[in-house]
Order: sequence, then structure tokens, then C-alpha cells
Amino acid sequence: MAGGAVGTLVLLDGGCRALLAAYVELSGSFGVGYGPLTGVIALLLWTQLTSVALFLGCAVSALLEAGHVGIDRGAEPDRDRPAG
Repeated sequence: MAGGAVGTLVLLDGGCRALLAAYVELSGSFGVGYGPLTGVIALLLWTQLTSVALFLGCAVSALLEAGHVGIDRGAEPDRDRPAG
């Protein structure tokens, strides 16, 4: 992974972790709603948010790399879809 992806991942993951922790702490009903599975649900939610942050970091890295090599146009249009 390039530096842009790692930096974006670290920032988004830290933000997601802080927001999830604040939500669990401030929400009195989170533990009541899920009972003994609260830790598992929180882990699954954190894993989902981390994977989204990873994919966004990779997208930022790809855009930065495209800019460095001089690609200034978007993707090719879909040939199976009519233009317009």
C-alpha cells in the first residue's frame, strides 16, 4: 500500500474507532439490546468500518498514483451502455 492509502486508513480507522467507542459509551441501550453478544456486535461493526476505511484508503492511493503518472481522464465509457 502506498503512503496515501496508509494515511487515509489510519485517519479513518482512528475516527471510526473513536466514534464507535463514544456511541457505545453514550448509548445506554447498546448493551441492553444485544445482551451478552454486545462485544461480538461491536467487533463486527468495527471490522466493517475498518474495511470501508481500507477501501477508501486504496481509492485515495490509486487517485494519487494516477495523478503522479499523468492520467487526467476518467475511466473508459461502458461499451454495453448507450451514451446519453
